[in-house]
Amino acid sequence: MPSGGVLIIAAILGMIVCILLGLGMPTTAAYTIVALLVAPVYVNEFFLPELASHFFVFYAAILAGLTPPIATCVAVASGIAKSGFWKTCAEAIKIAGPLWIIPFSFLYHPYFVDGNFSSATLILAGIILVGSVSVIYGLNYPFTYRTHTNLLFRTFFVVFGAITIVHPSTYIQALGIGAVIVLTALHRSSTFIKPKAISKEGV
Repeated sequence: MPSGGVLIIAAILGMIVCILLGLGMPTTAAYTIVALLVAPVYVNEFFLPELASHFFVFYAAILAGLTPPIATCVAVASGIAKSGFWKTCAEAIKIAGPLWIIPFSFLYHPYFVDGNFSSATLILAGIILVGSVSVIYGLNYPFTYRTHTNLLFRTFFVVFGAITIVHPSTYIQALGIGAVIVLTALHRSSTFIKPKAISKEGV
C-alpha cells in the first residue's frame, strides 16, 4: 500500500479499498476479502494487533452498505419508505457520520477492541461518545446562523469531534472535548442562536 509508512495515510487508503471491495457484497464475503487483502498490511507493516486490524477492515467493508452508488442498506430503506434513493443516501451518510471515523480509533487505540474491559477502555468509550455526538451535531443539527457562520460552526464541530475520536494522545483528546464544550456553549447561547429582533421603530 503506497502510504510511505504513515499510518493515517494507510488507514485512509485502506478504508477506501475496503469500501470498494465491500460494495454489493454480503457481510461474510466482504470481510473474507478484506481480511485477506488489507488487514495483513496493518499487521505486517505497522505491527498493529491482529484483532484491531481485522476490526478496522471489517467495519470499513460493512460501511459499503451505506456508501453510494450501490448502498444496499439505503436501497432497502428507501424502498420501504418510498423515498428517493439519493436523498436517502445523503441523510444516511449525515446520520451515520461518526461511523466513518470511529474505525480509525481501533488502529490508534488497539486496547479499545482487545476484549479486555478496563478503566482505560471505559474512559476511551466516553471520549469517543463525546466526539461522535459532536460530529453528529455538526452534520445534522438545524443551525440558525447566517450561511458563513453556519458552515464555520458545523466545520468546527466535525473537526474537533473527529480529533477527539481518533487522536492517539489522551491530552489532545481532552483538549478536543474542551473545544466541543465551548462550541456547544456558544451555540446554545441566545447571542448566537437568534439574531437580535429588529424593532418596529427601526424599520
